[in-house]
Amino acid sequence: MSTEQQNPSLSSYRSTYDAFLSFRGADTRKGFTDHLYSALELAGIHTFRDDDEIERGANIEQELQTAIQESRVSVIVFSKDYASSSWCLNELGIIMERKRADGHMVIPVFYDVEPSDVRKQTGSFAESFTRHEKRFKDEIDKVEEWRRALRDVVDLGGMVLGDRYESQFIQDVVEVIGNKLDYLTNRRLRGTRTIKGLMLNFPPTESSPVLNEVGFETKAFTEMLDLELLLLDNVKLSGSYEDFPKNLIWLSWRGFSLKSIPANFCMENLVVLDLRKSSLQHVWKGTKNLTRLKILDLSHSHGLRTTSDLSGFPNLEKLILKDCINLVDVDESIGNLGKLVFLNLQDCKSLMKLPKRMNTLRSLEELILSGCSKLVLHDNATVIHIHAISRDMSKPRLLSTLSWTPIRSWWMWAWPGKTLQSTSFSLASLPRCLGSLNLSCCNLSEVPNDLCTLPSLKHLDLSDNPFVCLPQNMKNLITLKTLLLDVCWNLEMLPELPARLEVLKAMNCKSLKRITTVPYRTPRLRVAFYGCAQLVEVESVLNIKTLRSGDIEMTRYMSLFNLKSIGSTDVEMYNYLTGVTRKAPVQVVYECGIYSIFLHASKIPDGFDFTTHGKMLSFIAPSHPNLKIQGLNVGVWGFFISIEVSNQTKARKWLFCPTIVGVPSEKEDVLWLSHFRFGNNELEDGDHVSVSVPFNDEHEVELGIQLVYEQERPPSSQNNVVAGDVSLSASASASASEYQMETGNYFLGIRCPRP
Repeated sequence: MSTEQQNPSLSSYRSTYDAFLSFRGADTRKGFTDHLYSALELAGIHTFRDDDEIERGANIEQELQTAIQESRVSVIVFSKDYASSSWCLNELGIIMERKRADGHMVIPVFYDVEPSDVRKQTGSFAESFTRHEKRFKDEIDKVEEWRRALRDVVDLGGMVLGDRYESQFIQDVVEVIGNKLDYLTNRRLRGTRTIKGLMLNFPPTESSPVLNEVGFETKAFTEMLDLELLLLDNVKLSGSYEDFPKNLIWLSWRGFSLKSIPANFCMENLVVLDLRKSSLQHVWKGTKNLTRLKILDLSHSHGLRTTSDLSGFPNLEKLILKDCINLVDVDESIGNLGKLVFLNLQDCKSLMKLPKRMNTLRSLEELILSGCSKLVLHDNATVIHIHAISRDMSKPRLLSTLSWTPIRSWWMWAWPGKTLQSTSFSLASLPRCLGSLNLSCCNLSEVPNDLCTLPSLKHLDLSDNPFVCLPQNMKNLITLKTLLLDVCWNLEMLPELPARLEVLKAMNCKSLKRITTVPYRTPRLRVAFYGCAQLVEVESVLNIKTLRSGDIEMTRYMSLFNLKSIGSTDVEMYNYLTGVTRKAPVQVVYECGIYSIFLHASKIPDGFDFTTHGKMLSFIAPSHPNLKIQGLNVGVWGFFISIEVSNQTKARKWLFCPTIVGVPSEKEDVLWLSHFRFGNNELEDGDHVSVSVPFNDEHEVELGIQLVYEQERPPSSQNNVVAGDVSLSASASASASEYQMETGNYFLGIRCPRP
């Protein structure tokens, strides 16, 4: 009687893994071995490698022994430094011990090392064993076992890289392992039915050309029937997509290499399709019905010229076409996307118009057009931002704010058979539900008036455009909360803005001089004007003017000097609003009902009613028959960031944080002279008043106070100060009392903290 002998290597142990990968980590972990591991997994060969599978803190040696016992084949990657690791040599010993015991399959792979060096322990292997013999001189038998294991494994043959390309070598290794396991014609091509998600991440072609020459076939996925999540980066597949997994919900395939999506690629269950950095020229031919798709991302697909028909995506919510630099057409079928919430066309530099049916996108909340520098806007009878071409069809030039008639005749000459509307669009054609619009870097020479036909707009970004001003009807955008105007170099003035504005950014607007109205009293408003070196006026709040001969009479009431003698003196000023420091002749600053002048001086001048060397001064307002206190003149010599005036008798307090401050020179400190005008009965005879410089524990200061009375008109040659009806702007006669923020407390200045 005869019995059938089984191969113990395939039957004695439970096979958890198809292959065990032994390698020297420092040599190959992030290069050849990682690429080989990825190729094995994609081929359906479940592979163990110690940096993935072993839980740290466990008995690593025992875990490795178990993994070797539970693997059907061991693959040993020999590199130049393999023998330097006693760990690798112990691992090799375990593998070869099993080989001798039960015929375990072992496949040596010689990467960048000759088999003869491994067999004879020459070259780098000789150096390693010299060190081992010194280190393990008391365990010399172990070293001899390692030498024997190396000789035995080389006798098995194996695969040598030699002069071959790594990509082809990896394919050959995978094929040999597959043949050993009987996978190539059977199990390997079926995949694994239980896999729900799979990720294969290769570096871009330019960073790893060797790996990207590795080719895979679509049939490797054929039997992955339950696959729902597939993430592929820079992977090239060949073969038919007809039997590709049909239950995919999320497909992310960055670096997709085909010119269009194959017609037989089943995508009906997709919810997310991410094909960033693809080679697509058009998405697909005809109409694709993807009724479950919610997100389509084709960003950075530089060959894409058209979006193809989008009408088959009734549930699409996000369409991302960022940096599709050759995109010239967004299909009119986009108007069928009734659930589209987000549309990103950033840096689509060839796009000149939007679809006419944009206004039917009843759910669109955010539209990003930043960097679409060829977009042409038309606003009623005006065309804004258009690139004309000279008769020799050479360099483009910019035509802005051109009337309809000459534009029409020019256009008909340049492009016969095309109407102007066919290559332009109006903001009025955008859906009224739009909440966020990004038009930054669009080369807009003018902002169209029909911007204000978007009643739901909450966020507007017009940064980095060459327009000079904003529409006067900006205030009609009553829902606007964020307005971004950074790096609008030609912007000169801001008109009245919406009252509900919460964020206003206009940084590095080098030409900005005037802000007509900012609802600065709104505590929630945050502003940023850093780098706006020419900004000198915020209407009703701040005004800065150079002290000229015509202004001397206006300022003599708050001066303790002969101002004619200092009119040409240069003072360095720092603007907290713009973050700009500049040196200029003496300036008169009006802010929140307070006049200020900064001068260089070595002390508080004579002539004040009350003075002190310190940061706080208190006094009782003296009585003057028939005269009513109208305000205070305050002088501060030294460093300060704010000043507080308190009428303790009437429980009134004024905190002023000036936007403009003087900068000390090398020889002299700064003297601040200011005039506070108060409302009726805010300050009266007998009131107990204190003036202090808070937040100033380290710097020496001197304070001077002088009371100013109504109807008092001293000769101009005298040095004492009274209030007059002087003004720097139409609102300059306003008193500090108009800036009350809560009962009894007044917070003055754009940068003053709000309660």
